[in-house]
Amino acid sequence: MPERDRRFGGFSLTVPLGLGFHGVDVRVRRFVDDTRAGATAFAAVAVTIMTVAGAALITDHAWLVDQRDVLKAAADAASIAATLDIDRQLARNPSMSDGDLKAKLLPVAKRYIEVNLVHLAPGRLARAKETLEIVLELDRTRRTVVVTAQADLGGTLFARALPLLGAYQGPEAITAKGGVESESSPVEVVLAIDMSSSMAMDLAGQWHSSAESRMDIVKRAAKNLVAILDPNGYNRVAVGVVPWHVNVRLDAATTATWTRKRWARYPSERTYPVPYTCGGKCTVRPVVHTLPASPPQAWLGCLDGHRLSDRQNPGRALLPEPTAAALFALPRARNPFAQSYFPPGDAISYSCLAASDMPTGATNLCLAPRPERAQAACSTAVAAIFPLNTERAAVDRAVDSLAAKGGLTYSALGVLWAQRMLEPKWKGRWGTNSVHPADSATPEYSGLRKAIVLLTDGEDTYCGHRNEDCSGNALAISRTNACTLAKARGTEVFVITAMRPDKVSTALGQGLRKCSSENDRAYPDGTRRPGATYVFLNNATPASLEAAFTDIANQLRSLRKVH
Repeated sequence: MPERDRRFGGFSLTVPLGLGFHGVDVRVRRFVDDTRAGATAFAAVAVTIMTVAGAALITDHAWLVDQRDVLKAAADAASIAATLDIDRQLARNPSMSDGDLKAKLLPVAKRYIEVNLVHLAPGRLARAKETLEIVLELDRTRRTVVVTAQADLGGTLFARALPLLGAYQGPEAITAKGGVESESSPVEVVLAIDMSSSMAMDLAGQWHSSAESRMDIVKRAAKNLVAILDPNGYNRVAVGVVPWHVNVRLDAATTATWTRKRWARYPSERTYPVPYTCGGKCTVRPVVHTLPASPPQAWLGCLDGHRLSDRQNPGRALLPEPTAAALFALPRARNPFAQSYFPPGDAISYSCLAASDMPTGATNLCLAPRPERAQAACSTAVAAIFPLNTERAAVDRAVDSLAAKGGLTYSALGVLWAQRMLEPKWKGRWGTNSVHPADSATPEYSGLRKAIVLLTDGEDTYCGHRNEDCSGNALAISRTNACTLAKARGTEVFVITAMRPDKVSTALGQGLRKCSSENDRAYPDGTRRPGATYVFLNNATPASLEAAFTDIANQLRSLRKVH
């Protein structure tokens, strides 16, 4: 009889065709029934085992993910700590090799990783420390450190205990990478840099020294600050530069605009605010000097603190009242600045005094008109004001253009023009339609920080003998008053000296501290931020001077984790 192959539960059975299934022997039917039940039972067991194994793997996966997250948080903390420490290490030795720098930073990273693992059980913590491996990646330009950490934080929970998974043990160690970046929080910073001729000296105050000049060190330090803040096309960080001495200078295009719109005009008279006391024998008072009817040469773009007043003689140059409304009002045709002709340096003594009446260090230039020196303190060799800019390369070029080409020192001028650059209403007065200076009242720039970094290498000489801060001069504004008004506008003020600390007099140190935000009201009512450092007077070496700029940059930027 022909036969047919029947399959049940994975087993085959040959059945005579003529009999069909019902014709099989009872024993065969029992076998078939038993086989079906056995197959079902086997399948049930198999499914159960697979379910248990799958649950174990899922649990172990979640366990490993948790370990990875823990190690990632530790690596992030280590990255931030090492990034903050990199500036301190480079301040001590700017030429340190990458290898040496990593050797200095590695213990810092390791310490922060281990601190972030202390919540582990003692056995797991010991194993984690024993297997911990750390790799550092440096970015010296941005001053950041990426930390990659690998360690065994406990391995798997169940998989290694299930024989059915064979040799699977799960990873013995996991790897996590942590990094930081400078957050693009809104920041506007103006570097108000002293341009007086003494900036050509070295830090010890020596001329023609083999050591670097103060200006060379400051330029390098300023570019480090720019690199850390990293102004870019996102318009979140902008840096400007105000080179100052007894005046400031606009670039050629801006000079032409101010001339055309009569925002600056040639005065017919000049009031010289440089009084001094002559050894108790005489007092020289401010003198009004009638200038030539027309300027002896084309205006080179220099300005000082003087304004032309439309309420008095429109040709007389007067410093305004020391109020924010007067100092930071927009230049207009009816409220212009005086073009800087015949600077006060050409009228320090006012009259030809006898040698016995001359104070120590005074210059006997008298008040004779000297048209050939009408703009002696102003020339195209003096770097021009560089308005707030978000292009790092352009800011670097502005810093590179700095040179010690100025005359007298008048630090209040640097503060005043730096604050004008930060005033939102002054946008467009510099020949640019950029978003900067930005208004912190707009949602996009909520939380905007504005700052002035004032760099000087000595006491003010603008106001004359024994009156360096101009505090006794009704026609000038003192550095302290200028800084107070700037801080009242919400601007943080940092001060740095480019000289050895033994050259910083007690009066200069006190004056600069008053100028800074160090003793201002705490933020948000004032400008002083908790934990911030605003005064940097201890600059005996180039490295310490560079570290001051780096410190300020790091205080103004924010570090956040890279996700």
